[in-house]
Amino acid sequence: MNLFSPRSLALALCLFLAGTTGARAQDAHVWGVNAGGQSWHWVQAQWHEAQSENALRQVSVGADGAVWAVERSGAILQRERNRWHTMPGAAVQVSVGSAQHVWVLNADEDIFRWTGAQWQRIPGRLVNISVAADGSVWGVNRWGNVFRRDGSQWTAMPPGPIQVSVGSAQQVWGVEAQGTVVRWDGHQWKRVGGEMAQVAVASDGSAWGVKPSGAIYRRGPGASDQWQLVQGWLVQVSTALRETRATR
Repeated sequence: MNLFSPRSLALALCLFLAGTTGARAQDAHVWGVNAGGQSWHWVQAQWHEAQSENALRQVSVGADGAVWAVERSGAILQRERNRWHTMPGAAVQVSVGSAQHVWVLNADEDIFRWTGAQWQRIPGRLVNISVAADGSVWGVNRWGNVFRRDGSQWTAMPPGPIQVSVGSAQQVWGVEAQGTVVRWDGHQWKRVGGEMAQVAVASDGSAWGVKPSGAIYRRGPGASDQWQLVQGWLVQVSTALRETRATR
């Protein structure tokens, strides 16, 4: 009997890919919000609800597991010890790279950074923002102009996405107005493949996305990896590589 027949090799390859994809998924923090405003945490290949008193608009998780959210009312929440705690201020979006990197946008498109004790106003106006654990910050304004934070200044970048996600300085993804998923290669926006309503990328290039229908997809960090359907329905998703892996 030939133990290395094409059929047996194909089966072994499928098992290997399934195992590595599962391992990558477990190395990441993944949170999301569904259409009902409920927040969910992906653990052991299943969604677990993180109950809140009020409906959420959006949630964000950092590489160290720090989780913040924004209620539909605008209230800002921080999750500690498996409970939501109300924080000062009001916002329409929060982005968390880590406990040390938390930024928000309010309804007037003002930008703020959490200092650990209060919100510090950052010059500029944006409608979408993303921050990574390494401190990289990108954003998009109401006219579709894309900016990168360089020191204390905003640098204009080539236009393209209307929503950006930053996993690290080397992993910046986005979604264009027509839904095309793109990635910044250091010089220009390049198509990744697939269409999403929103995308989230980790520091290793693994990504999660949601369709306009609410269907959830994820893909590995490899250039040849494809989007894979995940159980459940969300309107927004956030992911970050676990800090222990990211800092090796």
